[in-house]
Amino acid sequence: MKPQDKSGLLAWFAGNAVAANILMLALVLSGFYMITTMRTEVFPEIDPRTVTVSVAYSGANPQEVESGINVRVESALSGVSGIQRVTSSAAEGQGTITAELTSFADPDQVLVDVRDAVDAITDFPPEGAEDATVEKSTLEPQLMTLALYGAAGEVQLRQTAERLRSELLATNQLANVALGGVRAYEISIEVSEDALQRYNLTIESIGQKITAASVDLAGGTLRTTGGEILLRTPAKRTSAEGFREIPILAQEGGATRAID
Repeated sequence: MKPQDKSGLLAWFAGNAVAANILMLALVLSGFYMITTMRTEVFPEIDPRTVTVSVAYSGANPQEVESGINVRVESALSGVSGIQRVTSSAAEGQGTITAELTSFADPDQVLVDVRDAVDAITDFPPEGAEDATVEKSTLEPQLMTLALYGAAGEVQLRQTAERLRSELLATNQLANVALGGVRAYEISIEVSEDALQRYNLTIESIGQKITAASVDLAGGTLRTTGGEILLRTPAKRTSAEGFREIPILAQEGGATRAID
């Protein structure tokens, strides 16, 4: 039978019980200390490390948004350092470009660089394209979801939900309350067939005139002794009354007249 080696670490601890107990006590106390000082979060903060550029392009289809907005923004962001990948999506009247940051990039500095690159774009569509919105993407933790239902129409349910949202925000205990599963408000403009024939109009021509008359246009910059003043024409309509005031020009008997 082979004799046991009494020169190892276990043999030393077997012969020094006090040292073994002290080491065990130190390990237990260290464990308790780490438990009490360990950072715990119910909703941990997660940084997606992305910068999003959003541009509204009124009246444009996804193909026009892609060629008029997204391609230009992607080209401008190609020279910004700290960006790993750029993706984009084009929807009806809206272009969204997302830049994913590299691991060691400073998000605040990349945000400034992206904003400067987008502001330097001068070949956006002259009509319809609004100012770009550049912001860092954030993930907001969700606390709970409330569902409203009842024997009421869609408009009544949404108005009730908006009142509930205002009441929840008034408690000053919640940072944000968002509505989900609701459709955006729409304004429907109907034209009778008799009016189209009477004034020699088409639905397409009316739509073009309404689009042209409901857009905010930038008029350049006015330099003064006190600084620069941005000139802008706020003509975007947001209510039925605003669209009702748009005059439609029609040819009738060789003369041009305005109809409401």
